[in-house]
Amino acid sequence: MHALLGLLALLFFCQALIGEVQVTHQSGERLQLHFVTPAPKIKSVSIGNAQASKIVVSDLRNELPPGFPEIPTSAYLIAIPEGKTPRIVLVRGKRVSLPLKAELSFLESIQNHCGSAERASKNKEAYSKTYGEQLFEIEEVGFAASDKLARIRFWPFRYQGSRNHLEWAQEIDVEIQFDSVKKQQKPVVSAKSLSIASYVALNSETFGKPISKGGEKVDLVIAHSSHRDTLKRYLDYKRSLGREVREVYVEKTTGLQVKEIIKSQYGSTTPPTGTLLVGHIDQIPSWPGSGDNRWTDYAYTVLDSDDFPDISLGRVPVHNSDELNAFIDKAIAREKEPRQTENVLLTAGRDQSLGCPANVTKVGQKLKTGMPEANLIRKYKTEVSTQEVLEAYNQDPNIIVYDGHGNRQGMTEIPLVIASLQELKNRTYPLILDIACLNANWGSQANPRNFAEMILVAQFSGAAGIMASGGSGYGHDFFQSIGSIMGKASQQIRTDRKMNQIGQVILAAKLQHGKQDKTYWNYYGDPTSSVWDSTWE
Repeated sequence: MHALLGLLALLFFCQALIGEVQVTHQSGERLQLHFVTPAPKIKSVSIGNAQASKIVVSDLRNELPPGFPEIPTSAYLIAIPEGKTPRIVLVRGKRVSLPLKAELSFLESIQNHCGSAERASKNKEAYSKTYGEQLFEIEEVGFAASDKLARIRFWPFRYQGSRNHLEWAQEIDVEIQFDSVKKQQKPVVSAKSLSIASYVALNSETFGKPISKGGEKVDLVIAHSSHRDTLKRYLDYKRSLGREVREVYVEKTTGLQVKEIIKSQYGSTTPPTGTLLVGHIDQIPSWPGSGDNRWTDYAYTVLDSDDFPDISLGRVPVHNSDELNAFIDKAIAREKEPRQTENVLLTAGRDQSLGCPANVTKVGQKLKTGMPEANLIRKYKTEVSTQEVLEAYNQDPNIIVYDGHGNRQGMTEIPLVIASLQELKNRTYPLILDIACLNANWGSQANPRNFAEMILVAQFSGAAGIMASGGSGYGHDFFQSIGSIMGKASQQIRTDRKMNQIGQVILAAKLQHGKQDKTYWNYYGDPTSSVWDSTWE
């Protein structure tokens, strides 16, 4: 990383305090953590014709599947020293019993912005089990870029379904010891210059690695051969600013072959900072998703056998030279032309039951916590007309956030859809964080076109980049993390230029979240595009 370790710790965690978790000691041999769980409220709720008890506690959430008991937990990432493996030792802590009038509630469906999720019934087998037997579990150990990380799960509640018995652990001290291993696993990404632990790990101060200047301006571009001539203008511009661009042209190539190209480049002495795919999914394959998320580029970002993404990635899904030229014009203008970087437009639909207006407000608040000078412009359909939202787009905000319903045609609650894109007259080009369903959805092939690609390739207006979902996602906590990271990155832009790139922001946020957030939302645009002030030069 560019920043000194102390600056990085300040950037992300402010004295290593995250919510109700405090780092009390960290070194290369051990990490001591102090956990405090706020007192829960046990609410009586109706599920069908039955009453159930629901645990409500701030900063914790249930991540068990629909039909399973709702038990709030939290997960954290820790960085692991080279040649070590983590082991958890409970130092102090006890549980107390909590009375329940009825069985714990279960999740009937996973919330999304389409309202089409199938409803689940109570899973009887799940209610015969015991959850939270161990206060802490190591869920996964693997590499994120060149850093080895572990995800630990904290279970403050122990629930024995067969007896309907609940216990609560209020205050816990735990030590994570790092033991030596005989056979050391090597990361797929070779250089220390891609360290991400300083942004996501509890023990960031000890294990953050300074970035080498040699790796900060290296772009990998993999393009379909039909775009070679048109793309030259964009790559020449990048090189004129001192960036190293490695270009690879493909044709009739499988996803596995493209992934091998990426792995080879990231295994080199100086790996790229980000990877840009140029071409639609029939030219450069995407990967099968899950549910109604037919295609995802997430598999390209995972270069080893674990579930942690290793690289930042973007795609420009153009069909012809006119579309590619339109994107190039906007991407260059974003870096070259003046823009009011502090202006952030927050938009939301009318559906308050799903929490859309409240969530997009939180995204803005978290961004502003790290960037107090941010000018949050609020245009919610609960308060303003469609025309006022479109006018706010045309007043050239730097970042736009939308939370509401959507489909392949676009943001249906504004509505801003493919057919109405001509109403956009903006002359600086924002990055859009789009929390709607299906705005980036493809069917079996690259046609018919979806909203995300059309607003990206629109001529003389629209966006320079957009993160959008290929399926029926939810993503509220995920986008709040993005807002927080973006805001804090603005504080360190002079010392940490890498985190000012939108692809790195998304990579850090995906490391902190679950499979749906990682796979449903993909970034369309150049992942090295700057969030705030341009860092290309």
